[in-house]
Amino acid sequence: MADDFITITIKIAEKRFNPKVKRSDEQLYREAAEYINGKLTRMMKMHPKQDMQVYLSLVSLELAIDLLSEKGNTSQMMEVLKQMEADLSESIKL
Repeated sequence: MADDFITITIKIAEKRFNPKVKRSDEQLYREAAEYINGKLTRMMKMHPKQDMQVYLSLVSLELAIDLLSEKGNTSQMMEVLKQMEADLSESIKL
């Protein structure tokens, strides 16, 4: 079954985690961990000699900003699509 659950091991900030995930989501979790670790590495280079808590806080802030920015883009895109739909509906009526 595609939605079987499996336990995987991922590492974030040198800590191992063993979440139980849907088999179909395994790659997503692995890519997310890799993405977070990449951001951590970049933060560590930009701000050397800081505590891991500082790095994790900065990465959390950056991810939240990215997420909220995408949410805004999605809202704008939906408005454009609604307008296009209205325009198409109007042109079909002609």
